[in-house]
Amino acid sequence: MKKIIFLLFAGVILFSCNNKNDDFNGMPDTRTDGTAGTDIYVKSVKRGSAEWKAMSWEEKTRASQIKEQALPKLTDEQLVFACVNYPEALYFGTTDNARDFIASLIKKFNGFGELMKRQYGVKTLIKFYKDLFFDVKRLQNTGEFDNFSSPIVIQYVELLLSDPSMMNLMDAEDLKVLEDAAWDKYKTKRDNPDIYGLGNARGTLLLIAAIHLKTGNGFNQKERDYLTKAVDTGHFPYERDDTEKIYSILRK
Repeated sequence: MKKIIFLLFAGVILFSCNNKNDDFNGMPDTRTDGTAGTDIYVKSVKRGSAEWKAMSWEEKTRASQIKEQALPKLTDEQLVFACVNYPEALYFGTTDNARDFIASLIKKFNGFGELMKRQYGVKTLIKFYKDLFFDVKRLQNTGEFDNFSSPIVIQYVELLLSDPSMMNLMDAEDLKVLEDAAWDKYKTKRDNPDIYGLGNARGTLLLIAAIHLKTGNGFNQKERDYLTKAVDTGHFPYERDDTEKIYSILRK
């Protein structure tokens, strides 16, 4: 039942956010015009159209690949947009292991491969995450999410950044910037549980845990084993006691 609710919610918000970060302009915007792609994609199909609805996930995946000749022409920022906009991305909550799903997604979409081989690709994804805009008052008053700040989108980006293939490309400064940004977002989520929920806050803690495991942050073996298991199973399930234990280990 939880997966069905997640699937319906993801379907409602997918590609519906408005971006207000001037550093991320220039890519044909698939979030506001209702299209599955533009001339950079293998096949352009209007999202929500009869043709789009009739396509299988495999067909949507193929259609949403970026044309090989277009890949090197895109900026790092445009590639980040493409990766966040990938049609299958936000369905990680319908799987048994979100982390495994994300790892498979990274291998499946050619935008990730291009982003990860660039000198500043992962740094650009970190900047995108850091600059996610939290306008809590707007959320409370209108129910609208600004600048990709929907809870599911944020959770997805955090899963991307915690994937080993991404983390292996980060240097010490990247990890520091990422951890600082994650703690800021955790505070916002913790202070607004009615908007973000326990699972979303736990997802941010798992990103921080992955950073600490990567940097070897002085855990004893029992703590390391606990955090490793939590990170490896992705964002689900999420119980309050478990979340509080993760927080206490990270903040000791």
